[in-house]
Amino acid sequence: MSDHAVVIGCDAYPKVPNADLRGAVADALAVRSWLTTHGRVPVANVTLHAAPSAEGAQLEAGLAARPCTREALTQTLEELLARTDLGATDRLFVYFAGHGLRTDPLNPSLSTDALALQDLSRDPSSSTIGVADLVARLELTRFGQIVVVVDACRNLPYDRPFTISPLGFDPELPPGRAYWPDTYTAQATLPGGTAEGEESPDGIVHGYFTAALLRGLEGAGTAKRFDETASPPYRVTWSSLQGYVKQEVARQRPRMRGEGDLVLSVFPDGWFPESALTVRVEPEEAGRDNSLSIVVTHSDPTGQSEGTQVLAGPVPVTVQVPPRRQRIEVRRAESTYRVWSDVYEDAQDVTVHFDAIDPMTSMTGGTLVRSGLRHCGRVEIRDAMDPTAVIELRNSSNLVVKHGVGSLSGEVGAGPYTALVTSIGGLGRSVPLEVARGKVTKLDLPPAPVGAWPPRARREQRRMLNQAAELLDNQGLSSLPSGASLLALRAPENWAVEADPGLTEVGVDETQLHVWWERSQGDRWVRIAAAGHTLTLPVLRGLTTTAVLDGPEAQVKVFDRRIDRTDPLFARLDQVQELLSVGRRTTARLLMSALADMSEPIGSTSSAQSLLSRLLTAAVDDRTSAQPFLAVGVPASLRPYLLNGCIWAAFLDLPNNARSLL
Repeated sequence: MSDHAVVIGCDAYPKVPNADLRGAVADALAVRSWLTTHGRVPVANVTLHAAPSAEGAQLEAGLAARPCTREALTQTLEELLARTDLGATDRLFVYFAGHGLRTDPLNPSLSTDALALQDLSRDPSSSTIGVADLVARLELTRFGQIVVVVDACRNLPYDRPFTISPLGFDPELPPGRAYWPDTYTAQATLPGGTAEGEESPDGIVHGYFTAALLRGLEGAGTAKRFDETASPPYRVTWSSLQGYVKQEVARQRPRMRGEGDLVLSVFPDGWFPESALTVRVEPEEAGRDNSLSIVVTHSDPTGQSEGTQVLAGPVPVTVQVPPRRQRIEVRRAESTYRVWSDVYEDAQDVTVHFDAIDPMTSMTGGTLVRSGLRHCGRVEIRDAMDPTAVIELRNSSNLVVKHGVGSLSGEVGAGPYTALVTSIGGLGRSVPLEVARGKVTKLDLPPAPVGAWPPRARREQRRMLNQAAELLDNQGLSSLPSGASLLALRAPENWAVEADPGLTEVGVDETQLHVWWERSQGDRWVRIAAAGHTLTLPVLRGLTTTAVLDGPEAQVKVFDRRIDRTDPLFARLDQVQELLSVGRRTTARLLMSALADMSEPIGSTSSAQSLLSRLLTAAVDDRTSAQPFLAVGVPASLRPYLLNGCIWAAFLDLPNNARSLL
């Protein structure tokens, strides 16, 4: 495996008054330091671009750096594209710190992200690089794993829209490459948001996002996981880092896409200081019993024995434990009450709930465990808040042993497990539990923290489709031909919207929902002119394409127009598209397999459902799919025009001469 990195820190913006920064170069140097130590990237494989300002960090004598200009970055990119000595196991890290902006300050949902370089001027078209363009071109190198991190605002103001010039010639797929890279992206804030920082005593500003990222990569708190089957056992993965960073800089609402257990850092046992674990019980008065016995046990990677500590009541009691999963047992008379807890913080409380139940019953992490099975354990997990949540039951080796949608049940071997729950917007939660021999473990999953995900998207799509149906009814069009297609588009009130002449307008309601339909003309793209931009959207036989343009990001989804919006199938199809839009392909694959197991599986009801099933399956399973209506099937030269985060081949301001390539 050969790892490489491109690190960019831009503090100096000499052509724009009062635009200089003080922390971008410092953050870039800190990232470079991590990459060349725990990141295991050879120093010779790191290309540094730096533009220091007078008040920011300066480069050490002898440290070579290229300028932060479009020309210099284009040269670096061309060098990466020209390399033929790379393969699927090689990894590329790209980091940028500096100013960031959106291309259309007047219409946020039709705006894309741009990175401002040191030659930024009053005309940003030729002195910025598009994030989508950059990622699209990086994906045409021969690296198998690509990590792109951007610590920049997404709101630098310009008073009118602009178009970013592409980076070089139209990109092409590298000949002979039989794989598509796994891409992971992280941005410090949401569209229109600000990336903030804090001034240190030496006057240098350090970005909150980069600081949290580096702490996580160093294994702070919940960014690390202990895997007793691995050597070294402590590791920071992309998924664990996501959860940690989003918690640490929640105010900025960072955006991180990609999934899986991409291992970023590893550490030996004993590397981290012990955590202070405080054990409490409920009801509180029960903890005053001096006869209580508290047993805390953890896994020992030496394989010699479990690490066990026995303490006497009353509680609360505090014990020092190595950061990893701990089994806490509170024994009272003939009863034992047990919880499992993942202890990774410096100090952490665990509460054991007493319950007036028979002595053969115990509590596990808020779950009820009852006797009843002789030869194996059984697990039953349910998410009452989200019936479309994908639930994975993982063993101590992080292997998925069972999965389900909304719930799962079945017999498994006794031992510790983790229930990994992925809900709306790709949010992941993990809940530890234990399955005991001869018992049934029941777990009603707790709700996600308030504000953990924005449920607006799902409600909006459902509301749009209901309103579109009302418009059709009002126009006497409730019985369209079976192959007819619909396009429903929500736009801000002040937008002038004009559709392709091939579409027949149904109407516009008071919420600025525009609806068009057409008789079957086969699957094709249509153009919509809106707010000075052109959208190119797929319209597919028997399906409804929905586009939401009145939020910070455009959202495009496709549904069978005949599916009842109260049908569980609708919610699950919606969830598949949500998961794919945030890069959660593996989880989307599990959900698609559950759809195939339904009593009336997707594809069995209509030709439209069959088409949608084939397209979504291709989006989930085939990264090099030639399906033309999916983003993964778009020719390389058109990928920079794709709408951000959209799984469908939906384009913003696609040039007229490029339509022939579709």
